[in-house]
Amino acid sequence: MSAVVRLIAKFVAKPARADELQTLLAGLIETTRGEQGCVMYQLWRSQDRPGEFSFVEEWTSEEDLQRHLAAPHLQHAAAQLDDLLEKPLELRRFDLVG
Repeated sequence: MSAVVRLIAKFVAKPARADELQTLLAGLIETTRGEQGCVMYQLWRSQDRPGEFSFVEEWTSEEDLQRHLAAPHLQHAAAQLDDLLEKPLELRRFDLVG
């Protein structure tokens, strides 16, 4: 089994599309939280930049994350992102240091 995976997925909406993006992303939460290996899956909206959203995620293993990325509900949402995003999705992985 691989190590715990922690990441932040950042999304920046096109002008006037932030509410649509929020609806799409929020629709992923319940199903994803029920997936094997999901420890944390939280959606955050920036106070300074209302069109910017981040998922803060923690998975028990790389295998669980990869299974999530291939899940039908995530693939369906991903197919809709091009119309809503101002720039490509940014994924950043983190190690817990304290």
